[in-house]
Amino acid sequence: MKNMGVEERQHPILYVNGNYLYAFFGYKIGTFLETVERVNIKNVKSKWEPISLVKPVENLDLGMIGAGLVKKDTDIVIFFGGKTAKEEKRTALLLDFGNHAISQIDNMMLEDPTYFGESLLTNLGRGAYAHFNLSNNSILKIEVN
Repeated sequence: MKNMGVEERQHPILYVNGNYLYAFFGYKIGTFLETVERVNIKNVKSKWEPISLVKPVENLDLGMIGAGLVKKDTDIVIFFGGKTAKEEKRTALLLDFGNHAISQIDNMMLEDPTYFGESLLTNLGRGAYAHFNLSNNSILKIEVN
């Protein structure tokens, strides 16, 4: 992705919010990245800009790839699972685009650690989302209240 602060970023979690395309986290030459960048997709002269996330605790590990992502509200998304340098995750993170605050959701976890090949989950309606894995013919359903 040309003009990115981390041009060799591999496997970022991509998401469009408003006029911006966000590239969350990813991987670069043996390192799981905790960085986030965005570009204004409505402005052809726009360049990638870094976004600083506000973390409530310093030890919140954000360096990951393959997290599932669902939209909870207009400016709020939830990341599920993913893979870090240490493990596949079960935990969920909430990101507020309004203030760029990200935090772990303590009462929300996947049953099993999960790596998602595609980050954006399919909206089934009424707070239910699904991920279809064609490689092993499985369906994962997540309900967000």
